[in-house]
Amino acid sequence: MFKKLFMLFTLCLLAGCATERRPIFWKGETSPVESSGRKAPTVAVLLPLSGESSGVGEHLKNAAMMASFEHQRTPLKVLFFDTESTGNGAVQAYHWALAQKPDIVLGPVFSKEVDAIKKNGISRPLLSFTSDTSVVDSKVSTMAVTIPEQVRQIVRHACSAGQYRLAVLGPESKTGEIAMNALANAVAACPGMTLTKVSLYASNTMNFTDAVQKVAPRMISAKKKDLSEADRAELAKPASVRAGVDAVILFEEGIKLRQLLSLLAFYDMGPKDIPVYALTVVKQVNDNNANFVYFADLDETNYYNFSRQYKDTFGKAPIRIASQMYDAMGFVLTEIEAGRPIELDDLKTRDSYWGVDGLVRLNDDGTNRRALQLKQKRGERFTLIEPAESFFDRPVSSGWNAFNQPTTSPVD
Repeated sequence: MFKKLFMLFTLCLLAGCATERRPIFWKGETSPVESSGRKAPTVAVLLPLSGESSGVGEHLKNAAMMASFEHQRTPLKVLFFDTESTGNGAVQAYHWALAQKPDIVLGPVFSKEVDAIKKNGISRPLLSFTSDTSVVDSKVSTMAVTIPEQVRQIVRHACSAGQYRLAVLGPESKTGEIAMNALANAVAACPGMTLTKVSLYASNTMNFTDAVQKVAPRMISAKKKDLSEADRAELAKPASVRAGVDAVILFEEGIKLRQLLSLLAFYDMGPKDIPVYALTVVKQVNDNNANFVYFADLDETNYYNFSRQYKDTFGKAPIRIASQMYDAMGFVLTEIEAGRPIELDDLKTRDSYWGVDGLVRLNDDGTNRRALQLKQKRGERFTLIEPAESFFDRPVSSGWNAFNQPTTSPVD
């Protein structure tokens, strides 16, 4: 209870200076370890604490504070800098952070902020939270769940299920390009698998009929009374045989994903007719046509414990990516407690980290490797189809996760 009150008191102090350009919070000045002569490592955090995305920044700031307060005696100085939800603001925040000579910089959150900092020049690497892998590289890593990791798990499952002929629908956009490149790499790792039908469409279109018709079988109305024998025989075949594919993969979200799923169902290629895979955003689609769609997702067992404590402390549920900040801080704290440096290049050399969101490893190229589950959407619940893959070559490091306990979640 004391910890909760202390955290809330600190938040009240922060509220009055969230838009200032100087650091708005720091921890560790009176740490017993620091007072003994050991210098407290400094973590600079770049977040949108004002502007259109200030709500996102608030949740991530709270998650960072939760992690740091879990280990109050660990020598650590945390400083927050406001990116103002803009690229220019991110550049200014980054330079303010560099002036404090941090050991590591966490953030920013959005790709536009990361891109602006990169164009201005990076002298201290970033551990960001963007899911856009087009802006990551050797100097910019990400903790986010990325499209390539989702695609890898999707294709891995399809391969093991013998679904070798794939139909793909996606936009001609940066997201589509990232997804298609990841798909090509994943398919190449499965002997015999091919991209049998590929239908790409303009990113700004809202009419997907032509795109779906390119992968769908010939339309035959079963309601017609004068069906030919050939048509009757064709309708009797399984949907996969009629379409000439074993599964469909969709790279879309929101209302566009709903429209694609509706059209696929109309052409007898919906998830009730043939295996359909989508990105994890399908969880947010409230439509019967989305039922039975497969997707890759984090193991959320520990997340619900984290979410409950966050809500108990701050009075509201966290946004989903708040756990990524909590895990990033936890990663740093684990290294400090082990007496190891916390610079980004050092974190990349670690075999793994076990956090609220499960196993994660930072790759040299800025991407990450995550152990994702394969789930199937069933209304508002999700059925576990395949557990998270254990992909690490060596034993998993102990990590730091205060919520590693079984709990009830909407995963059956």
